[in-house]
Amino acid sequence: MVTVANKYTAQIFHEFDERLKSVWLDIQERCELTPFQTYEWLSIWNRTVGMHRLKISPLVFCIYYEQLPVALFPYGIRNVFGLRVLEYLGGDQADYNAPLVCQAWTNQERFEAIWNTLLDELPQYDVSNFTRMPEKVGEHVNPLIAMLAAHHQSYAYSARLTQSWEEFSARLPKKMLKDNSRMMRRLNDLGRVEFKTASSSEEFIELVETMFEQKRRRCRETGVRDIMADGYVRDFYRTLRQCTSGRFVVNLSALKVDDEILATTLGVIFRNNYSYLVPTYIGGDYAKFSPGRLLLEYLVKSSVDEHLTCFDFTVGSEAYKTIWCDQQISLYRRVEGRSMIGSVFVIWLGLVEWVKKNQYSRAAVTTVVRLLRGASSARK
Repeated sequence: MVTVANKYTAQIFHEFDERLKSVWLDIQERCELTPFQTYEWLSIWNRTVGMHRLKISPLVFCIYYEQLPVALFPYGIRNVFGLRVLEYLGGDQADYNAPLVCQAWTNQERFEAIWNTLLDELPQYDVSNFTRMPEKVGEHVNPLIAMLAAHHQSYAYSARLTQSWEEFSARLPKKMLKDNSRMMRRLNDLGRVEFKTASSSEEFIELVETMFEQKRRRCRETGVRDIMADGYVRDFYRTLRQCTSGRFVVNLSALKVDDEILATTLGVIFRNNYSYLVPTYIGGDYAKFSPGRLLLEYLVKSSVDEHLTCFDFTVGSEAYKTIWCDQQISLYRRVEGRSMIGSVFVIWLGLVEWVKKNQYSRAAVTTVVRLLRGASSARK
């Protein structure tokens, strides 16, 4: 424990042990957060992707006020091309990044004291790379965005749920609902249609392996980066079921016709919110039935029936989300070089980001990737 002025102290954790778990769960119960800042989510991520794939060293800061834990910052330091990069734990598997801050400490003056306490204890690093920071966490403004003078990065979307499906569906396009009903009738003509949620380890493994297969097929078809090609990432999703408890539910659902799995979706139910994370669907002849959309309608309807308050479509500006959603969430980023070589690295990151956002450069890169993959497949 390091003592500082104004009754604030900082404690630094370098591993996910029982001491950190105790403090984290205590703060977790007393503040607003998303599933991606929970101990359950990040402890599993750390021992799969973080520890083995990224080799990130946890640097978790807990800030106390008069011995009371009031904030927790789930950071880590990763070696990138020989540079020490400070970033949030969670990587690509965390759609939102934010500190855990108890409500009474979210005002500017108190949060500034918390942040200054953390800064006094930070080790040397070359770059800080804080991404996908939501403007609000729950009902409270994320105080770190103003503190860092962060820049807008992208959007996420969510839908406020109503008391009944009839009320919610009234704001959806009638044509889409009619098309869904028609597709369901056509599927029923082919066999026994079933919406299934994994309720055992065996069912979870069956569905998650199908999810990997369907997701990877879609990545090959579109030329986008296949994150499921990484075995550690697959291990993370396989292990996620261990998160499930009374307050945190990992939900893996599927649409099936007889024994054929047409679509899957992995989501999380946390604090009356459903987070829609990894949707997949089968290709081939079944694709014309829009199985992914049928499963989505089922999940939204189930969330309404279970009296959840929000269906969070998380990161991404895909057009279909605007049909379902009535809330747009701004996400922010702050990248800063802390050394000369770190500043050069920040410029390089900016160029990479520009390529991703520019439609012409993005299309060129996607075309090259498809050609290279095609050539590789031909040689095999």
